[in-house]
Amino acid sequence: YTFSDSDVAYYATKDIGLGTVKVYIDNVEQDSDSCTSGTQSFSLADVSQIPLSKIFQVFGLSAAGSPHTIKVEYESGTTVNFDYFEVGGGSVGGGIGHN
Repeated sequence: YTFSDSDVAYYATKDIGLGTVKVYIDNVEQDSDSCTSGTQSFSLADVSQIPLSKIFQVFGLSAAGSPHTIKVEYESGTTVNFDYFEVGGGSVGGGIGHN
């Protein structure tokens, strides 16, 4: 998804048995845990259903590089999902899943 703002977030429903995704900003893989070496995937698994969970967020992207792209890519598990992107405080997209 291409956007022209400095901030973006990815929301999805977390639930038992869901898989993992990779998130890319401008074709650079993002890390879910800056305390570990290498990049870590984003898990959508949880002990119970949690709708509209914020899975990833970034602030302060360079205006000089605008527009930007965010890509969510299936990595593992039986199912992953996508509720929406929030760009600069407004939401776009929704309702896409992978089985």
